[in-house]
Amino acid sequence: MTFKRSNLLIIALLLSFANLKAQNCNKLSAEEWTEVQSYASSIVPVVLYKLYPAPANDAERKVRLDSLKAHDYTAYAQLVNGIKSFIASTTPDQQTCFYSVAGNQAVLEWVGYIYRNDAPENQSLSPEFQKGWGVLAEWNQGALNPFQDDEAYLLTLKGLVGYTFAKERSGGHLRLLAGPSMYYSGQDTQFLLTTRAEIRLKDLQAAPVSLGAIKFIAEGSTDIDGLWVFGPGVGVEIPSFGIQFLHLWHTDAVNNHLEIGISYRFIN
Repeated sequence: MTFKRSNLLIIALLLSFANLKAQNCNKLSAEEWTEVQSYASSIVPVVLYKLYPAPANDAERKVRLDSLKAHDYTAYAQLVNGIKSFIASTTPDQQTCFYSVAGNQAVLEWVGYIYRNDAPENQSLSPEFQKGWGVLAEWNQGALNPFQDDEAYLLTLKGLVGYTFAKERSGGHLRLLAGPSMYYSGQDTQFLLTTRAEIRLKDLQAAPVSLGAIKFIAEGSTDIDGLWVFGPGVGVEIPSFGIQFLHLWHTDAVNNHLEIGISYRFIN
């Protein structure tokens, strides 16, 4: 399906919201209607952009869905989590409204197929901490010796290569990273080798759309002169972007420092 046609289908879906609210959806409360819109907005675009047109039989559907799982796991998890949660959490009137809003046979066929075959049985799939290699670029600002008389500004830049360990395609709990980092304090610039472990603590939400995950960070850095900078932190991943806060100690004249910043993950 061309990009133009998929856009037209989604525009038609959005236009149908107003019409169907007064028709097949008129029994719903405002809260129930908002919930239907949320599920439609998470399920329908994935089908129309990634899985359209629907294959003719289940064998072909499985091949197409396996391909989506391998090449765009975030979209796959969003789709199957959304469908599982939609079927389990909505009323018959909401489901009738959803099918009317979708108004597309491909969507209805994929909803039926995925719920029969791929929807997780006990808990939502986590699209966070996907298995494999990735690159993390990080930019932080903070303070050396915070809340002390000799407090000074600090800027850090880090480029880390990491591997996420997971039994399945995603949902891992451990990521190990290493790479160069730069510490700039206004008077001095230092280049260090940084190693880090990140542990996924909790998904913020997995269905119908992932909002990200909270992670614990343990980091250590060193240079050729024997300086060590080490300590804990916490971060939030929001699909590809993230924010993090770290409190690190030094083995030189600097006692400790705080840093907070943003990050972007490439590849994984």
